[in-house]
Amino acid sequence: MIAYLIGALIGAIIALGVYIVVQKLVLNGQKNEIIAKAEIEAEGIKNDKIHQAKEKFLQLKSEHEQYINEKNNQIREAESRVKQKENALNQQNGELQKKLRDTENARNSLRAQQENLAKKAEKICVA
Repeated sequence: MIAYLIGALIGAIIALGVYIVVQKLVLNGQKNEIIAKAEIEAEGIKNDKIHQAKEKFLQLKSEHEQYINEKNNQIREAESRVKQKENALNQQNGELQKKLRDTENARNSLRAQQENLAKKAEKICVA
């Protein structure tokens, strides 16, 4: 009977040892499975964040390009207005220069006429 008890005790110890080993293997497998799932989830989160960052970058880049294009358009319009004003001023300057020449020619013509009249008046007075 002692042999049965010793055998049962040895069997129970062996069963307990096997249970502990199996339990460690199961827990180790679960641990590895949890780690693998966490790594997969972390990779998914990382990829999602990278995708979000790329989208935000593209949005900001698009907004910046639009802002730059608007500013360039404003600059071109301002340059065009300045060029138009410059052309108008150049045209006015040309017209004023022509009027100045015409006035100078008229003045010279009047002087010549005055001199002719003065000479005629002198001839009339002398005669």
